[in-house]
Amino acid sequence: MEYPGFSSNNFRSVDMRDLILVLNDFSYGELKFFIDYSLFSAKISGILSKKLNLNDGGKNYIKGLMIGFGYIFLSKFLDINDFLILFENKDTQEAALFISHVFYTSIMKMESLENESEILYILKENNLNKSYFELETINILTVSHELSKMYVFDKYLKREAYEKTLENIIDYTRKFNIDNEVKIALLDIFRDPWEMSIIFSDDPYPELFIDREIALLRGEELMNAMKLLTFLVDYRSRFTRKHSFRVSNIARDIGKEILGEYEGFKLMISGLLHDIGKIYVPLKILEKPGFFNDFERKIMNTHSVRTYLMLKKINGLNEFAEVSLLHHEKLDGSGYPHRYKSNEIPMEVRILTFADILSALTEERPYKNPYTIKEAMSILYQETKEGKLDTIVYKKVDNMVKNGYRIIDEDIIESLLKEEKYNIIKEKINILKEKIY
Repeated sequence: MEYPGFSSNNFRSVDMRDLILVLNDFSYGELKFFIDYSLFSAKISGILSKKLNLNDGGKNYIKGLMIGFGYIFLSKFLDINDFLILFENKDTQEAALFISHVFYTSIMKMESLENESEILYILKENNLNKSYFELETINILTVSHELSKMYVFDKYLKREAYEKTLENIIDYTRKFNIDNEVKIALLDIFRDPWEMSIIFSDDPYPELFIDREIALLRGEELMNAMKLLTFLVDYRSRFTRKHSFRVSNIARDIGKEILGEYEGFKLMISGLLHDIGKIYVPLKILEKPGFFNDFERKIMNTHSVRTYLMLKKINGLNEFAEVSLLHHEKLDGSGYPHRYKSNEIPMEVRILTFADILSALTEERPYKNPYTIKEAMSILYQETKEGKLDTIVYKKVDNMVKNGYRIIDEDIIESLLKEEKYNIIKEKINILKEKIY
């Protein structure tokens, strides 16, 4: 798919390092275990690559980072909450690493499954057909995978003290059956206060490892990276797995009709990212079957501000921060966070607000079944009549629906991956279900 906006002067590229800094903000709640695993793995991969004078240190940092994404997908898709099953069972490990490989190829311009990343070979014992540099990378990623598991297990499951975790990691490294050159380099890291501080810090330090030439994401690779960020939020609950992508498509379609193709494209991005601040809303609130109490409502109402604060950190995407911040404002001043009224709310916000409500009404929630699009439009008509929503937007969408408009009902991961890759993942997951259930 072509993304015309990314070839414009406004936001032709986004620095992946900014996205990684925002990813660090996602280390919260039930995702904290996985994000900490991913960042620890990334830093070990990056530092080891530098120690061994490999040219692909930046890419190895990204590969180490991406390993955790496969585990997140499996944990949410299969509803597995036992970290030991996820990280110690060979079948789940193989499935998770394959998914991580597919995600990596989606953001690093590797469209074909024939373009293999070394992530695929972490658990394989026979890699004799690989080149020296591929073998070194496999060794590095294998070490990162194992030590990162040990780090998060000690930190979150065993509640070990920092010095005990360090002792365990060094002891394991000495016994680990890996290439001796990699082992020596790794042990050398744990003698260096500077490198140790980087690895055990909460900061991901992407700027130390990723050069600008591979950091800049454009076009489809950038879109896929944004979808991966959105996936982390939407996949927290089965009720929201399609929400951001649906809002993105609805906002794009309305925007094109009212404001033109380019503004419609920008609304597609705003819709994709509009809810990433929900990473800070506890899952028990997101999935509550009844009405929120006052304190739960206060927490929920922070998500648009959280989204704004995260997007402001990303050069090239910060122009979408304001639209995302305001997408719960209503024209009569009854919305949040600012209680703006009609003269303070621009058209792109009005469109995104309408798209968000239309999508939510036609989705299942813990407290309701999905409405049909006609039922949803009836509710939206009443909201418009009461002065909460924009009349121009309502009339345009009503006309679109009367002419057969349908919402694209696609999972964010389906939209991220090519059909071939998605079908292989589904097949692997179906096999995995038979083995573990």
